[in-house]
Amino acid sequence: MRDNERIFCNFALITGLRISEAIDSFNLIIKLQSEGKLDEYYDESLSCLQHFKYKELFIRRTKSTYISFVSVDFVKQIARSRPVSYSAIKKNIERRTGSYVMKFNLCRDYFGTHLLKNGILQEEVNLLQGRIPTSIFIKHYWSPSFRELRDRTLKAVSEIL
Repeated sequence: MRDNERIFCNFALITGLRISEAIDSFNLIIKLQSEGKLDEYYDESLSCLQHFKYKELFIRRTKSTYISFVSVDFVKQIARSRPVSYSAIKKNIERRTGSYVMKFNLCRDYFGTHLLKNGILQEEVNLLQGRIPTSIFIKHYWSPSFRELRDRTLKAVSEIL
């Protein structure tokens, strides 16, 4: 794989985003960095990509993504990279292997399973993967500490790479 594609695959793995969301987020980081506006999307103090600020890309009627925790160093690595597209990654893999075998949804599955195995609550995994349930508990009583969730999430994903 090319460097930008390898970095992208790692990004998809450590964020658990849907493939279209991961591509949009990855490319948005690069674009905003080139414009000097990355801090509008990435909160360095929380190590948090704030997808909710870009509603047209990440907030949809049924599937939405609100936040992702990514280390400062990894975001800087992405910002120095080149944009990616699904078709380019797929074609590059096909050229090198003779067939397309990459299933990006497995990155999302692995991310969720890994976080659960490392003590992240199911509700927190749902928040990070854009599946906020509408239960009374979640709507009215559950309010996670984002700093604490960030620390536990970054610790868990550091074991992935």
